[in-house]
Amino acid sequence: MLANQMGPNALWLLEWLCGDMKLARGMRVLDMVCGKALTSVFLAREHGVQVWANDLWIEPTENWQRIREAGLEERAASSRSRSRTRSRTAGSTGCASWR
Repeated sequence: MLANQMGPNALWLLEWLCGDMKLARGMRVLDMVCGKALTSVFLAREHGVQVWANDLWIEPTENWQRIREAGLEERAASSRSRSRTRSRTAGSTGCASWR
């Protein structure tokens, strides 16, 4: 896992963020700017959510391989797209979830 880390420890940050989120098994989460999909794997494994790992710079096939190696093919998918610049409210996290 550490070999795929990019920037600050994303898993520690996500664990802290999840303390304020009400994630439920089966919930769908769009993990924007996921980098090497570590956070997506964490969300699928630890919270049982359905995750779309999305990043502009990392090849979706590379992230899909990491998802498969984690045994999470049924709970995660990988894609590439650009997040558009948009106005966000104070306290917004950039994480979207929907039921």
